[in-house]
Amino acid sequence: MSLLRSLAPVPQPSPQQRAGLVLLHLLRRGAASTSDLARAIGESQRSVLATLNQLAAVLSIDKEGEGRDTRWVLDPDGRHNVLGLDAQVALLLGRGLLAFAPPLQPELREDASLARSLDRKFVVRSEPARDYSAHQDILRRIQRALFEERALAIVYQGVTGKERRWPEAQPLTLVVHRRAVYLVVDVGGSRAPRRALAVERIQSVEVGAPRPYPATWDPQQWLAGRWGIHDAQPERVRLRFDADAAPYVLARTWPGQLRADPREDGSVDLLLRVGGRELRSWILEWGGSVEVLSPPQLRGEVEAELARALARYRRDAG
Repeated sequence: MSLLRSLAPVPQPSPQQRAGLVLLHLLRRGAASTSDLARAIGESQRSVLATLNQLAAVLSIDKEGEGRDTRWVLDPDGRHNVLGLDAQVALLLGRGLLAFAPPLQPELREDASLARSLDRKFVVRSEPARDYSAHQDILRRIQRALFEERALAIVYQGVTGKERRWPEAQPLTLVVHRRAVYLVVDVGGSRAPRRALAVERIQSVEVGAPRPYPATWDPQQWLAGRWGIHDAQPERVRLRFDADAAPYVLARTWPGQLRADPREDGSVDLLLRVGGRELRSWILEWGGSVEVLSPPQLRGEVEAELARALARYRRDAG
């Protein structure tokens, strides 16, 4: 059974959820009738038709045929639109390059000259993505378990090489962080029951029995106290940035930021409540432009790493 045919109907879906399900089916099928899509997602033809018209306003979706023979056809290359399919979907879902800007204006569809050379005027340069070509089957099974709300039997190998097995893990959320994919699962137990698993370290996964999705689960709240994706105990962190780095620090709101206090000499103290091993790596990226004022343990870790790097340079120079 294919993933799309096995999708369970979403009770009273939001417009965004309905658009996502319709788009998923069109992406896989390429073309479908309104009635086919309505049956596939368990919605009325009227609601699906309204969703298709909304999608057609920003995506390359054409209608072919008449009456009951009408089919909605998705152009995967986006030849009829000013933006490529990926960018259009990102705009539709409120993410991506223009997530913080006003929605795409209708004028772009009416006058193609307004969108000339958009691929050169708007560019996203991100980190290199991890290669998941060998994990496609694992990703498909994870998606199926999330859509159907089922448990997963997972075999996982940590960074140390130790193998862990969870026969009935609850899949909660797929998270893309720094161009890498993580599966947040509830593995049970009282100590750190919820954790983020790097997909490329999942050795095997099997879809299990139905498992109701927890109504109180909030991934944004779970991630709020973390600098990155990994388990962390939030704590108060105070960093002092030199005057040359202060404008860059003040230009953003950082994870867990409580406040930023400019000083008379142009430097700035950044106060955070956050945790996670990726925080130390970020601090080290600033080199000599930052000093960890507290907590003492974090200060010691950064100092030890800088001393190790300095010792290497001195050794190599000798």
